[in-house]
Amino acid sequence: MTGGKRPSITGSAAFDDLFLFEKMHFHWGSKNTLGSEHAIFGQKFPVEVHLVHYNDKYGNFEDAIDRPDGLLVVAVFFQVRQLTNLMKIINN
Repeated sequence: MTGGKRPSITGSAAFDDLFLFEKMHFHWGSKNTLGSEHAIFGQKFPVEVHLVHYNDKYGNFEDAIDRPDGLLVVAVFFQVRQLTNLMKIINN
């Protein structure tokens, strides 16, 4: 967080609520074509990062998690050109 403010997402055509950043986690695998939890047009990626946000109207992550509009997850997929670069991150 910067300046004491929690990162957030709001104001799109899909929703008007404020979603506050809660956590992020990674999915990765041992092969360049495996690792991501999801796929785009059937293609898997070596790394997928989830930026998990909760709907501020529920007050906290725990109260939002079971609500149909409680969570917003941004998934970012990575392609790795040199697997050695990914290994440097994983091994640290």
